[in-house]
Amino acid sequence: MPECWHDVTPEQADQLAAFRDLILEWNRKFNLTALRDSESIEGRLIAESLRLAPFVPKRSGLRTIDIGTGAGIPGLPLAILRPDTHFTLVDATGKKVRFIEMAIGELGLSNVTAIHDRSELLAHDPGHREHYDLGVARAVTQLAALAEFMLPFLRVGGQALLPKGDGLSAELTLAQTAIEILGGTLKSADLLSQVSCCGVTR
Repeated sequence: MPECWHDVTPEQADQLAAFRDLILEWNRKFNLTALRDSESIEGRLIAESLRLAPFVPKRSGLRTIDIGTGAGIPGLPLAILRPDTHFTLVDATGKKVRFIEMAIGELGLSNVTAIHDRSELLAHDPGHREHYDLGVARAVTQLAALAEFMLPFLRVGGQALLPKGDGLSAELTLAQTAIEILGGTLKSADLLSQVSCCGVTR
């Protein structure tokens, strides 16, 4: 069990283990993730999600969006740890959204909504544009592009948590330009990149 799992309650640990098992089961039917064993899913997908938890404010009613969530990473593990926060998980692949909807039911989560849509289209919906306090996403694409997708969802003063591993420094110049054009500011840049949105302009 990865070290960061030790900070969760027994009930949360059971939910996280059940989520891991659901990923393994559904991965046999179609490609949710390239990771195929329990250890990799625990150590990478779930553990990487849990490392964001200290940066998610413990505030009832916080609205969080996870774009390009795939198999529900990092949104579903964070929703397990933060039951007072509502999470909206967005993905453009219908099969992945159906998996998330199934997982929400199986895990008994009442604080998660799954949406099948492209984030760049959903960002024009008045019900979602500038609506969220926090945005999260696995930074699998360039930070500049991810900032363009994410910032329109954030209210004034909202933040985005964009974890990025190797190669972060090479992307920062382009990312910072994109962030500033969209009315945001780069709050920190290390292994956990945080973008603080000070107002979204179009």
